[in-house]
Amino acid sequence: MNEFSFLSCSPKETISLAGRLARLLRGGEVIYLLGEMGTGKTLFARGFISSLGFDGYVTSSTFVLQQVYNCDPPVVHLDLYRIEKEEELLDLGWEDFVGEYTMLVEWADRFSHQIPAAHITVSFKAVEEEKRKITIKAIPEYGDIIRRLADDTGN
Repeated sequence: MNEFSFLSCSPKETISLAGRLARLLRGGEVIYLLGEMGTGKTLFARGFISSLGFDGYVTSSTFVLQQVYNCDPPVVHLDLYRIEKEEELLDLGWEDFVGEYTMLVEWADRFSHQIPAAHITVSFKAVEEEKRKITIKAIPEYGDIIRRLADDTGN
């Protein structure tokens, strides 16, 4: 299984799903977080990072663009929304984290040809005010993780 969808009925469910995914991974993965503004990308990142033992506040990377979290495994959270040129992307120095850190990349579709290919893509779509359809796709090597995640959520 390389893809499944989950209907999140609350922010708490989105955070829980993110934590379950985070605990199934080994570290070093590249995860794209895609969706319109306000659909839950940063909330998902918070749940993901917090579940790995980071006990501080996970901020939106929109204004800082890149945050590094020393958890286990370490995570770098990038938000490419405000990046307009390839040079700005390169100035972030994200290349230093590839393979060593799990990379959560919001708005990755804006520069997908210049950043590492995703192992996993998480797409968010607003269904109602708090409900979100969250679709998780993975390359074949991560199919077992997606199947385990789907089983864990009852899908």
